[in-house]
Amino acid sequence: MELEAADIEDFLQKSVHFSNEHVWGNLTGHLLVDAHTEKTHSQAVERAIKDLKYGCVGE
Repeated sequence: MELEAADIEDFLQKSVHFSNEHVWGNLTGHLLVDAHTEKTHSQAVERAIKDLKYGCVGE
C-alpha cells in the first residue's frame, strides 16, 4: 500500500488512520521509526503511537 503525504507528520497521520480504519484484525501492527525521525518528529511519533488502535506497544 502506498500513501501520498506532504511530509513525515502527514504520513504518520494518514498511515495511522489507514491502519485503524482499513486493516482488519489487531494481532500484528508495526510502526518502524528510524532514530533521526524519532528525534526530529518526536511529537508526531508519540501521537501516532497513542492514536493506533492496537493493544501492545514495545520498543
